[in-house]
Amino acid sequence: TQTLQEMARLVGETLPQLIMIDQEGGTVTRFDFMTPLPSAMAIGAADSRSYAYIAGEICGKELRSLGINVNCAPVLDLLTNKENHCIGIRSFGSNPAKVADLGVQYINGLQSSDVMAVAKHFPGLGAASFDTHHGPARIDKSLEELDAFDLIPFRKAIEAGVAMVMATHAEYPSLPGDSAKPASLSSYILTDLLRNRLQFRGPSVSDDLSMGAISKRWKPNEAAIAAISAGADVLLFCHELEKIGDIHTSILKAVSERRLSAERVLEAATRVLWLKAELDARSKEDAGGSEQEVLDLEMHELNVYEIAENAISVVRDEDELLPIDTDTEILLIHPRLEDRFNLPPLEQKPTIGSAMAECFDNVTEVSYDRKGPSKAEMDDIEDAAEDAELIVLCTFSAAASSGQIELCKKVASLKKPCVLVALSEPFDVNLVDGFGTAIASFGFDGPSVNAIAAVLAGDAEPGGTMPVELG
Repeated sequence: TQTLQEMARLVGETLPQLIMIDQEGGTVTRFDFMTPLPSAMAIGAADSRSYAYIAGEICGKELRSLGINVNCAPVLDLLTNKENHCIGIRSFGSNPAKVADLGVQYINGLQSSDVMAVAKHFPGLGAASFDTHHGPARIDKSLEELDAFDLIPFRKAIEAGVAMVMATHAEYPSLPGDSAKPASLSSYILTDLLRNRLQFRGPSVSDDLSMGAISKRWKPNEAAIAAISAGADVLLFCHELEKIGDIHTSILKAVSERRLSAERVLEAATRVLWLKAELDARSKEDAGGSEQEVLDLEMHELNVYEIAENAISVVRDEDELLPIDTDTEILLIHPRLEDRFNLPPLEQKPTIGSAMAECFDNVTEVSYDRKGPSKAEMDDIEDAAEDAELIVLCTFSAAASSGQIELCKKVASLKKPCVLVALSEPFDVNLVDGFGTAIASFGFDGPSVNAIAAVLAGDAEPGGTMPVELG
């Protein structure tokens, strides 16, 4: 990143380049070598403004040390549709006041570290039932409904000084104007709603215009011109980078042919230059102070573990299984999640298996493909269950996996004492009857799995409350 900035200066750029990333924490973690940040929903379950600020501050300090100056976070969507697996634990929860409060604190923590925050996905994606990565999503809400609910976190973020706002690709057909288009291409949403109604003055950014909701209906150059015309100031194209040159040429041609207003392009450029100037001023201010801050990574680890522990939510313990005696013969059943990590070496990643082995004397571990166990894996589970005194069954977004649902039914039919652990979306705890004891962790990285094991063993008190309606 330092080399990129130096190259830009060599060709005459006087302001820093925007180097952006999605480092939300939880399931959207691009750099696995950073402190494993809690998911937004874990922060929502812990329900602490100070934890939200600390998570943002840790993220900002570590990104800044890597030369990244814009983080496409936080997610301010209200998770009201439990079938919305695209958002899931990326959301702080379903309560607009709580999401607004925690989101603002996260933004403050991030921007206090000189990394600019991006509030997303405007005007709210939590009610969607289809993933815009793959195709169109429609949210049939009126302006009055959005204003009383989904827009509250965005309004508070804007009032608190969030640097950027990202528009979603979902469609809102009940809104006025051209809002049958995706929000990222809608002048009503990007200009009338975001600028005029909510009074946002910073740069707006599109979600990735390579996503299916756009790319299946518009060519890249057409989408770019439409987004700028509608009011977008920064365009994201995160795939097929070889097309960027052609897109840029198409934008210039549209301006010269007056199909795209030069004034609109100048307005967008001015907002981007304002943000770059702000970053430049901050960097010069930092350079005038003491030596570069040394990151206290050990303290960061302790902070995120504390958040993870206070996020663990015991949904119910009707079977009175908690805490579990450390000498209990336990069968641990869990999905393989290696593909959810981005960087090797995977053998150094804490897992639920290694965490349980630290807390309990007798743990038999059987893993399964998260799309659902194979017949051989199911046979292994049944064989291992015969000798187990208690089963700990872990799921990961099981509602999206018929195989995991069948596994839950099979384990419930074994009539063994069982603790169901939802490693991601908490809705898993109510998918199948027969589990009188269930907990939710809202995460599966090191701090979360260590906290799960500690809570099961009685070495830690679960501090979480459910941030969504389980239904």
